[in-house]
Amino acid sequence: MVSVSAARGTEEPCSCSHCGTLVILDVPVGSAVGVDQYVYTVGESFKGIKHVPHGTHVVSYAAYDPIGSRFGPVTAMFVEVPKVERFDDDRCAGMDHDTAWMVDSALHGPVLGWKWNGQEEILERIKEDSPDMARVEGMVRELRWDRELGSYVTMHAVRGQEGPTVSWRAHEEWMGLSGYIDSRVLKRVAPTGGNVCIIAEGDHTLLRQDGKHIKTEAEVALDEQLKDSTVEMSHSGASHAGRCHFTPVPQLIKNANLSPEDLTAWNMDKSKALDALLKDHFGNDESLFLGEFQFSFISFLLGHSIEGFLQWKHILVLLFSCEEAVTCGRKLLFKNALRIIYDQLSFSFHKRSSKSVRHNNDLGPSVNNAGGDAVFEQLLEDSFLKKKSVSFIRRIESESDAFDPDLYSLVVSLGRLISSSLSWECGPVQDVGISALLDDEDGPVIVNIDEFL
Repeated sequence: MVSVSAARGTEEPCSCSHCGTLVILDVPVGSAVGVDQYVYTVGESFKGIKHVPHGTHVVSYAAYDPIGSRFGPVTAMFVEVPKVERFDDDRCAGMDHDTAWMVDSALHGPVLGWKWNGQEEILERIKEDSPDMARVEGMVRELRWDRELGSYVTMHAVRGQEGPTVSWRAHEEWMGLSGYIDSRVLKRVAPTGGNVCIIAEGDHTLLRQDGKHIKTEAEVALDEQLKDSTVEMSHSGASHAGRCHFTPVPQLIKNANLSPEDLTAWNMDKSKALDALLKDHFGNDESLFLGEFQFSFISFLLGHSIEGFLQWKHILVLLFSCEEAVTCGRKLLFKNALRIIYDQLSFSFHKRSSKSVRHNNDLGPSVNNAGGDAVFEQLLEDSFLKKKSVSFIRRIESESDAFDPDLYSLVVSLGRLISSSLSWECGPVQDVGISALLDDEDGPVIVNIDEFL
């Protein structure tokens, strides 16, 4: 598997720093609570999740209504677990490796706390300097809530292995989905307070039309699926959440300063538009751009944000519409972007065909596999992804000598993943004809020069 985490190089998260504890109190039984890409049903004694590695994570939740037998709207909040260095003095003597770091994390690791607000059905952060937080931290340090805290690692243990086998595969998978999201990205993009919720987006017809372009049947179906999974939208919106601050991504380039020939060229190959976007909005920092790309996917995946989906789509279309940038100038960007795309699609396809296992008495089975089905369902025959990805892969595979070998290998791997998972043919380039280009709303613009004369 091609992954961001593998490319960067990773080590066991507990080797140099303590893992954190996310205390989540008073959540109603039957509600959905998740950390990162896994979502579970809450049991009676649930107090939160322990053994969470440092870095950026997402806590998602939805209240359960037993009368209506349905879940409320999903809220996803981005959380940064601070890094607390682990020293030899912290290590518990006389314990095996796994037991030692788990106890060390409880005694010395960071503790973050939330409490359920039943009236508004939201989680509220417990203030760090409050008596309530002092009590919470004391219960964690004294191991008095140890049995009521689900484990990040044992919760994702590999099926078929006996006992609570410690495995970091879930964290490696999460790094593939979020490895570029850091405090800088969150400061730029995340809503005030860090909470993502579809109610805060207001207009629920974003997927159905965009200017004069009517959206695909798949996107309309996705819109209906997300709407049906939530309660009736409140006219006052969501006071605990806000809208993400996504960077405008160029789609159809319309610039009066460009000649007709240049305008056509910019839309046929959007490398110059990508370069301008990176310089003007990201200070030429490719990591920030990739972080927003991952943030948009996760806000859709875990927060059911339609705006997140649209931003993810726009960035994908822009990347798959580039030629010159792939061969020179932005090769490293495309290598990293292709790894991210591979991980995003691989996770979505895998979660559709797998089921989570109950690993802790305080957590029930997975509710919805973190929205993986929602991602997969929109990848239908009328999906933008089919037109853009297949065209991109065919173009590079047909001109393999012109591309960096590592980049070419990533493209081949992505093509195999798409072909095996969706049965889309990603073989040699075929002449699709001008009609196919005109039918593609995200395709290049053919400029009538006579209109400029």
